[in-house]
Amino acid sequence: MRSGRNLVAKVGLGLLFGLLAACTRGEPAHAAGAWVEVTPSPVAAGSTVSVRATCVNDTTSAKVASTAFGTVTVRSSTGSVLAAQVRVPSKTREGTYQVTLTCPNGSTASTTVLVLSTSQPDMSTGPHTGGGFLATGGAGGTSGGGADVWLWGAGIALTLAVAVGLQSRRRARAPVR
Repeated sequence: MRSGRNLVAKVGLGLLFGLLAACTRGEPAHAAGAWVEVTPSPVAAGSTVSVRATCVNDTTSAKVASTAFGTVTVRSSTGSVLAAQVRVPSKTREGTYQVTLTCPNGSTASTTVLVLSTSQPDMSTGPHTGGGFLATGGAGGTSGGGADVWLWGAGIALTLAVAVGLQSRRRARAPVR
């Protein structure tokens, strides 16, 4: 019976760690201490994107280039993060475009941006379904994101694992008739 409890505990921990791993967010592209990110991606041609980057030596500006939007200078607004907004021309063809950061010291980083044609629906928001419980991230009327739902799921999974473990322990102690 002891192996059954160990199995239940391992399954419960596996579920918990799996849910926590699913909740982590992606990181921007990093190379030699420099990084660059473009949001949103995908973006409709004719829309504006935000470009954020950092160089190794905390510079105040750097160049970001892409065939999707040309070359833009990102500048420091607060701290070491460099930022700019740039418009993707409406004539830009649909596809995935390379975006490259070039720092003054020569270090580079790159990422990609997916451009959709202007005839595509807006990918930044979901369908208008009435604003129900899950449409607000399960936050009961506030747009707090979906982290609460994942935390509730992890809590329920952990509770079930403990309950099954206790039930197995109780059965193991019961006298055989």
